[in-house]
Amino acid sequence: MNLFEVFGTYSSFIFILLFVTRVDISNCIEPDSASSQYSTFSLEKEAIQHFLSVSDILVTKDDLQLSISRGWWDLAKQLVRRTHEQDIDLSSTVRASTLIIRKHLDELVRLLNKRHAEIALLSPAFQWAQSRDFIFLNIKFTYRWNAPGALKVENEVVSITNNTFYFSALGSHSQEMKRYELKLELFDEIDADKSEWTFGSVGKLTCTLAKKESNVKWPRLLKDQNEKIPNMHIWWEMKEKFEDDFKISTNNDTLLQNSTQIVANSTLSSNITDPTFREEL
Repeated sequence: MNLFEVFGTYSSFIFILLFVTRVDISNCIEPDSASSQYSTFSLEKEAIQHFLSVSDILVTKDDLQLSISRGWWDLAKQLVRRTHEQDIDLSSTVRASTLIIRKHLDELVRLLNKRHAEIALLSPAFQWAQSRDFIFLNIKFTYRWNAPGALKVENEVVSITNNTFYFSALGSHSQEMKRYELKLELFDEIDADKSEWTFGSVGKLTCTLAKKESNVKWPRLLKDQNEKIPNMHIWWEMKEKFEDDFKISTNNDTLLQNSTQIVANSTLSSNITDPTFREEL
């Protein structure tokens, strides 16, 4: 979609926003009125007449912000065309202004739904993996892992107590507010003091939970082996990263068992050949 199509698509909604909701988008975009040569005009046609008479004056970002905030789309289009003639790049100004307007338009459309105030409760999708000492959780603010979701959340709560992990937060996606809530009863106990978590910039929460009993592999994440969470997935990248640690641990345990058995067999053989041992028998 090019710039002019953006203007055309949203022009009718702008007037709804201005006259139905009485939202002053000029305050939202915050142009410096005094710096724009069009600030003294009250009508778009007057501003266009002035535009046509001053072809040698450079277009400024304040001119564009003012025309967009007032819904003067014909003037805004002509200003953009002139920036090309003057070899001026004000694309960032146009995009920033239209994004602000679009945000208010989306909110207006959301209000058309009578149930807009209701907040849906969702269990977020997550991945998990483990090392010998930690459980790793990668939580995404969406119901399906491969689907888009909220990029950021608010009113976050993260709680770790014994073998329970709990997370809740509010996030907005597709003009709808959702509450994300995840409660996990873990297979074994967690050391909350050694555990940590962080909110990423791409709509995710990553957690590193310290196992209370270290150097051990859990057979599963959840305490109840029959519990099934449909949007729970293996965090393969982390699983593969720590897979060798478990192999080394297993090999060491095997070597220790073999060594213990060899020592036991050697001790028994030595005792059998010992005359004193035979006499005791």
